[in-house]
Amino acid sequence: MKKLFSILSVWLFVVAMAVPSVAKPFVVDSAHSTIGFSVTHLQLSEVEGRFNSFDGSIDWNKDKPEASKINFTVNVNSVDTANKKRDEHLLSDDFFAADKFKTMTFKSTSVSHLSGDKYKVVGDLTIHGVTKSIVLSANIKGPIDAFNDGSESIGFKTTFKINRIQYGVGDGWKGGSDKIVGHDVFITIKGEAHEPE
Repeated sequence: MKKLFSILSVWLFVVAMAVPSVAKPFVVDSAHSTIGFSVTHLQLSEVEGRFNSFDGSIDWNKDKPEASKINFTVNVNSVDTANKKRDEHLLSDDFFAADKFKTMTFKSTSVSHLSGDKYKVVGDLTIHGVTKSIVLSANIKGPIDAFNDGSESIGFKTTFKINRIQYGVGDGWKGGSDKIVGHDVFITIKGEAHEPE
């Protein structure tokens, strides 16, 4: 009997290990989320902007974050710096070349827990047709039943820096100088995601 129990225990362990960790799907709520950025102008001040059109999905498993996946797609033509002339310039071939590179994407390749609600997210960021692996520190809260209807929601926020020249954005404009527009762009992505209806 002891031998049978031992064999059964080993079998159950193997089965448990073989079953993939399931991550629950969440859809980013664009009405309560933002993708914003800031960049230095004339080495003096910060110009801020945002992208008004984007989609995102987060497959989330708080207990086993390594099973989670995070994806975002941004409509480049939705750039908004509260100045029409500047936005048109950003969309031109001098910078985004939005007629050719219509979207920017982020696709996670790994997620790991750091502490509390802080996680390390590694993924591929594609801008202007150039893909590079980046490492993000993200705060992810929840899931919680925010509406008391059995459906769950999560919150997220990450702030990181990229060098636009490395993605070919404005690398030829004014010789790629940072005297007018800085090379470093600071990006903040934050908001909510809910279970799909």
